[in-house]
Amino acid sequence: MATSSFYVRKNKNIATIIFRFSYKRGVSPFRKSTGEQIPADAWDTNKQKVKDKVSTFAYSGKINERLEKIQKHFEEKVKGEDISIPFLEKLWLSIDDRKGISFLEFCNNYYEWAKVNNNPRTKKPYSEGTLKKYNGAINKLKEFTQNKFQVNFKNLDQHFHTEFIKYFEGKGLADNTIGTDLKNIKVFAKAASKEHPVNNFILSDEFYLPNNETISVYCDESEIQRIYDFIPEKDYQLNARNWFIIGCWTGLRISDWHRVKEIKEDYITIKPEKTKNTSGKTVVIPVHWQIKEIIKEYGMPRKIKSQNFNVYIKEVFEEAGFKNFTYGSKMESIGKDSKDHDIMRKKVGNFPKWQLISSHTCRRSFATNNYLMGIDSLTIMNVTGHTSEKNFLKYIRVTPKQHAERLMEKWNKHYEIN
Repeated sequence: MATSSFYVRKNKNIATIIFRFSYKRGVSPFRKSTGEQIPADAWDTNKQKVKDKVSTFAYSGKINERLEKIQKHFEEKVKGEDISIPFLEKLWLSIDDRKGISFLEFCNNYYEWAKVNNNPRTKKPYSEGTLKKYNGAINKLKEFTQNKFQVNFKNLDQHFHTEFIKYFEGKGLADNTIGTDLKNIKVFAKAASKEHPVNNFILSDEFYLPNNETISVYCDESEIQRIYDFIPEKDYQLNARNWFIIGCWTGLRISDWHRVKEIKEDYITIKPEKTKNTSGKTVVIPVHWQIKEIIKEYGMPRKIKSQNFNVYIKEVFEEAGFKNFTYGSKMESIGKDSKDHDIMRKKVGNFPKWQLISSHTCRRSFATNNYLMGIDSLTIMNVTGHTSEKNFLKYIRVTPKQHAERLMEKWNKHYEIN
């Protein structure tokens, strides 16, 4: 008598659910991976299903429902049939195109799994930023399938790649945004390829990710000094100005500003929010004299939301006279969506510098100015959190002339000594 069951194949802390169908004594059972992966301790061996507990709540019901569907499908279809391996292979494929779910459903399942489990590579929870990007990529994929064509495991090919880029370029999205979405779709496809017939094109180097060099401005030392010397009349502007100076001389992201609670022996020690789930490194930053003077006179600035900071600091720079036209990019509305919300897209061109200032200007200014001072890249990278010098050198804003001046300065110092 034919019988079916499920078991798991464990790989460290991850378990893959396997379907087993025994149909003839003395013949090896028919086995197929369901493609469903769960934490190793989430499987109930006796009940042959995913345990119902808090950590599996988001996906246990859907997976168990699918397992029941597979079991019933086989039990119904094998009755009265001459069972053979070719017959079972065909039966397995007939469950649906991907043995139960579509590529988009796989992406959703991967996202739900990532929300409640650790990243197998880092052994730490997925960061909020990563989960947000995963969700964004899934939403783009949904929109694409609704307006262009259905995407499955087998058609993630050159045509999909070309049409995806063309579609979202037509919607006004920047190359970097499209590239980020395709990068995460490739992450989903790579995970799916372990169990499903994914088109090889998306896994190859030919599946390139569109990108353009980010056009963000920085402030040199003299400009930071101008802002330090400028005292806004309005209190909220003064608070934003103080945060700007702190950002320029710590290199911290705005998400970490409010986490600076105390300064001991002229050093700030902090574990950045963005990297706590990846490298987990603690950063130690010396306190610049301008920060010391601000804290001495005003104390630590009040908390401020990033959206408010980006508005207020532009007001400060405008009042301080930063009206010189500078090449850069800024967000502008290109219309309204169905809910009457502004559709914002990046516009590149020459604008008054005050319009281009944001919280990220601080961090880029820190990296660039310290590099121009002659501080080695590794020391700066330990503060900014960059993991490769290649990416760091793309990040700083140094012109060819500044590189040449830096080299000349080193030569002059060398020959003066010798």
